[in-house]
Amino acid sequence: MDIQHANPFGATACVYSFNRFAKAIWWIGVVTFGLIWTNHFDDYPQLDLAVMGNKSQETAERLMALLGWKVSMKEAKRLPFDNRFSPLGVVVDFCESCKGVIIVHNKESRVKSIVEESDSILIMDELHPLAHDPYWAEFLTAKPSASTGSGQQQLKK
Repeated sequence: MDIQHANPFGATACVYSFNRFAKAIWWIGVVTFGLIWTNHFDDYPQLDLAVMGNKSQETAERLMALLGWKVSMKEAKRLPFDNRFSPLGVVVDFCESCKGVIIVHNKESRVKSIVEESDSILIMDELHPLAHDPYWAEFLTAKPSASTGSGQQQLKK
């Protein structure tokens, strides 16, 4: 299960508080209703047995309604359970789970963006995204100075 021990860089106290409420909803769903789900911020990927149909999804939606949380009822957000699903930018494939194999891989759109980014790095022959910014170029290519012995250089505006 997703256990977040610290906020990502830039997160504020309100995000932390939201995550505490979101985790409380997750806990209620697991303990009270036996839902097999996790949460990452406001996403609740969910698993269930095929014989259950969409009963677990309906239970989760009713729990949210009972607690006063609004959830998207768009068709794209309410897909029926399947052997493959795509939470949070990945594809989780249970097609071979009877053999003890669960496959997790990036979504095609994510693979495409990784390839494009990799190609741009190869073309630029630079890994650092700021290497071509005149303001940062001097700082990033600084050689150790005799006085400090470090590679740091004071930035000029």
